[in-house]
Amino acid sequence: MSYDVWSRGSRDRPATRHRFSGTSSDQNKNTLGYDECVEDDETGPIRNARDHIPHISNRKTASDVPEDEISDTDLGDDAFSPSEFRKFSASHYYDGGKPIASPSLLKPSSADRSSGSRSWPRSKRETPSTVVADHDLQSSSHELKSFSKSSNDRDETRVESPNENQDIEEQILLDNLGFSKKEGASMAVNEEDEDSPFPEVRASVSNIDDPTMPVVTFRVIVISFFFSILISGVNVFLMVRAPAPSISTTVVMVVVYPLGKLLAAILPTHEYYLPSWLGGYAFSLNPGPFNIKEHTLIAAATTIAVNPSYMLHYLMAKEVFLETSKENTVWYGFILTMAIHVLGFGFVGILDRFLVKPATMLWPQTLMSTTILNTLHADTDRLEKGITRMRWLIVVAIGAFCYNFLPDLLFQGLSLVCWLCWIKPKDVVLNLVAGVNGMGLLSFTLNWAQISYFGSPLVVPWWCTCNMILGFVVMAWIVMPAMYFTNVWQLGYFPFTSISIWDKYGHEYQVQRVLDFPTGTFNPAKYEAYSPVMLSLGFIISYFCGFANLAALLFHTLFNHNKDIWQAFQTMSAGKMDIHAKLMQKYKSVPSWWYTAMFVMGFCILLIADDHSTQKLSATALIVGILITILYLLPSGYVLAQTGQLIGNNIFADLVGGYLLSQQQQNFMAFKALTVQALIGALQVTANMKLGHYMKIPPRTMVVVQLISVLVVSCAQVAVKTLMVVTVSDLCSSTQSLGLQCIMANAYNSSALLWSAVGPHYIFFSQSFQFVLWGLLVGALVPAIVWLMYKWTKARWLLYINAPLIFTSMTNAPASMSINFTCWFVVSFIFQYWMRKHRFHWWSKYNFVTADALDLGTVVSELLIFLAIRLPLHVSPVINWWGNRVVFQNADIMRKPWLSMPTNGISIKNQGS
Repeated sequence: MSYDVWSRGSRDRPATRHRFSGTSSDQNKNTLGYDECVEDDETGPIRNARDHIPHISNRKTASDVPEDEISDTDLGDDAFSPSEFRKFSASHYYDGGKPIASPSLLKPSSADRSSGSRSWPRSKRETPSTVVADHDLQSSSHELKSFSKSSNDRDETRVESPNENQDIEEQILLDNLGFSKKEGASMAVNEEDEDSPFPEVRASVSNIDDPTMPVVTFRVIVISFFFSILISGVNVFLMVRAPAPSISTTVVMVVVYPLGKLLAAILPTHEYYLPSWLGGYAFSLNPGPFNIKEHTLIAAATTIAVNPSYMLHYLMAKEVFLETSKENTVWYGFILTMAIHVLGFGFVGILDRFLVKPATMLWPQTLMSTTILNTLHADTDRLEKGITRMRWLIVVAIGAFCYNFLPDLLFQGLSLVCWLCWIKPKDVVLNLVAGVNGMGLLSFTLNWAQISYFGSPLVVPWWCTCNMILGFVVMAWIVMPAMYFTNVWQLGYFPFTSISIWDKYGHEYQVQRVLDFPTGTFNPAKYEAYSPVMLSLGFIISYFCGFANLAALLFHTLFNHNKDIWQAFQTMSAGKMDIHAKLMQKYKSVPSWWYTAMFVMGFCILLIADDHSTQKLSATALIVGILITILYLLPSGYVLAQTGQLIGNNIFADLVGGYLLSQQQQNFMAFKALTVQALIGALQVTANMKLGHYMKIPPRTMVVVQLISVLVVSCAQVAVKTLMVVTVSDLCSSTQSLGLQCIMANAYNSSALLWSAVGPHYIFFSQSFQFVLWGLLVGALVPAIVWLMYKWTKARWLLYINAPLIFTSMTNAPASMSINFTCWFVVSFIFQYWMRKHRFHWWSKYNFVTADALDLGTVVSELLIFLAIRLPLHVSPVINWWGNRVVFQNADIMRKPWLSMPTNGISIKNQGS
């Protein structure tokens, strides 16, 4: 059998065809089954045929090996068929300026499979994943057992003791959960095992690389700029809308794909040469087919635009709610937004060796991106048996798109199925027990947007889901009902949970009654004459868990990651490398001075901008904000990298800012925005660096492209924000005709009034806020107790307890609903536990693709309903019938309190006790 490979021509020599011959039985001669090498006409040396083969376009996808093509022997020994080979044609090479046909994958015949040798080296596997595991898996460690065995002859004859196998499996589990190395463990995993030990990564990431693949091209620049500006403007407009849909990264990646293909088809392939005095470098507007690395770079650049900067909430609140000078707000807003992003880049240098290079840092949300990228660029899927991943993505996405019209438009009762509340809508106690804003017993949702409120349950690890549901059950089903129905601190007169601030008369707090205008200064006499600040029970529990998380994050990191951190600082490396870290060694790393320069540049720009603004934020406050960010970089980063859940530092910023900037409301808002955005921005860039790590993008390229994207996105976001402030009347009002109510800006302004205008001195005078402070002690004790119990008992189930996640669940309590927790847990149980355990082959092939498809179809449907139907009509509900009205006509949705408020309000006694 012969194979033709074309080498690309140049102006000095024409395109050349090289012929190779070989069969699938020639595996001992070379990995690809070729037994013939060619001589380069230009340079002379003999080169193997593999040198001509492009990378990702020829890769196999997560499940290109159907289950029926793998024998029982394969399942018990090695997960990969030994006789797979490829027929290549060069998709990245040209013949006379025209591309040759794209590559294809030929499946081996049954005879080839039966005659294959078990010596097929694992390091040459060209799939992102399919490890076909034993269907009797009992735990994560059992899923990894087949990986710990080598596939070559030498390792098959190696005898491993049972104790050694147990040590290896337990250490992988310990690493995955973030625990230190077990004392005395023999980590004798074979060095030739060239793949990730985690099935999530094997299911989503290719373990081969082609360093010659074009990365920064003309079409990357054009598409990145266009989509960065477009998405920035659209998402900034949507973020102030209630409800607030947004264009997600998944949508961007899907839309970019055909556009990249189109540019690859229409752009000229001619090569241009720079003048000799500029180096004489050659470049082309169309260096070849649109490839996966270009697609990844575009995704990283546009991710900056998908999530509007936290600074925009500050700028919006400052310009709308505060009676301050609005001069030079455009340049001031741009400088602040851009500078804090750049300062965040400086922190990435610290996080790289802890959160990017280690194999144990999975980044579940990033794996969704790698899955959809690999699915879109998997040219070989069509030749496998059964439905391909691409077809599955399309079918599920279309199904989700069409279905979402039902709960979102036609029958909104399906979004909040509280059938007991429908039966007795005026029964307050029943609504508190069964309502979605109460305990949520026997209620559920059939809306994917509600189910995936905390992130796709198909992606978040099962043990993470268990921790969060544990926190919800303990707090929402045990602690909160006990406190509420015993009327602790007279909370029974207020809603069970609400994000609003209340006065003692049961009305929303009228802040203007305690301030002196026009200065907006807090007046203690007016405060005492009017009412203390009252919060709902849900808001108090949210603050309690938030304070608990401040301590839990630090102590969890101290107990479970101290050795990793110390070793990384000592050796200045990430420890033992997996195949992805080894492949990334081919590329130049980002110099430390780059990160230092960006940090210094961002810091200096912030100081200069602040010096020229009307409200001065002291250098002391700026430095304190940066120190808070540094303190929580690693703790928050570890949790985000392992679970996909972001735990911010906003509550700590509230507390510190309240004492540091008391009676300085605008400065407090700036301090909080800088502190929170610095952490979010640093982790966002780190997540993109992990995406580049998985997809083998040069790190320097990733940094430069994101830095340029920050400049473009900052301009676009501030411009759209300014345009809305200037042109939209009644912006951020609850009666705004377009629904531009600015919920986040309102909440931001409320926190400034609470913590700065009123101040911690008066806030903590209340018994409920004194209770909140006990969260610090509880947050420190829980991880300490868990760690001591594990050291004492060595009980493996203790490894799964994660205190920050337990407390994180209820920090979202005022804004989230009970069904967001319960339905999220149920779906996670089905896919991340049952399907992974009993249908592992299906899970490894389709799980992440299904998650992407559901998100894609739902988001596109939401955007269409909002932009094409709700926005023009300004009517809610659009279709006025029982199925759309019933969800809003009960005591739960109206947040009726358990007890009726007395006419003269409640009496506040013994507040200082």
